[in-house]
Amino acid sequence: MSDESAFDFTRALRGDQLDRLRSGSPSPEDIAAFRRMFALDQAGFAAALGVDAARLTAWESGQAEPDRSQRSLISILARHPRILLRHELPIAG
Repeated sequence: MSDESAFDFTRALRGDQLDRLRSGSPSPEDIAAFRRMFALDQAGFAAALGVDAARLTAWESGQAEPDRSQRSLISILARHPRILLRHELPIAG
């Protein structure tokens, strides 16, 4: 997705999902939807968050939760998605 389109959150995520992502309390489904919004596979999104793909899988399946610093990064990305769009974070693959 190009930076130009700048994500229409109202179409990509439900309002309650966006609220939880921005507030730092995302559900497993919110995290998965957020990743898909960027059209990233788990390995790519995990790399951008600085975790391994197995940890992201655990978050998305509800088997584990992101720690406070990881929730903060997700919150920042939800507020400023262009950071990821501009590839200012490392993305594998």
